[in-house]
Amino acid sequence: MSIARDILGAVVAPVAKIFQKREERKAVVGKIKAQAQAAEVDGKIAVKMSKADWEIVSKNAEPTTWKDEYITLLITSPLLVIFIGNIAAAFGFGTALIDANTASLQAIKAVGIDMGELMLVTVLAAIGIKAIR
Repeated sequence: MSIARDILGAVVAPVAKIFQKREERKAVVGKIKAQAQAAEVDGKIAVKMSKADWEIVSKNAEPTTWKDEYITLLITSPLLVIFIGNIAAAFGFGTALIDANTASLQAIKAVGIDMGELMLVTVLAAIGIKAIR
């Protein structure tokens, strides 16, 4: 029974944290809106927020933007090109796509950009984990 409880706890705990964080974000947004209404004078609003509060407010505005998806597609596109190039090469269309992608990745590496780290940070950011502070 202990193993089943541990497995269930391992599954339920992350889901519970997601809902808990969502409620915390709602509370912070409500607090900031109340501060904004209280601070409004002559149509001007001056609200002091912590960095964490600002991140929560900006995250709530992000569902209507496509910038994260665009950046994720842009950064991970070399993987897609490699995949398509390998499929094309397997069907006898040559390796020109793979060769061009390899050359472009080597040029990026020569500039000093680590694509592996960049992809990791981008994918983590897409799922809401801040990898760089």
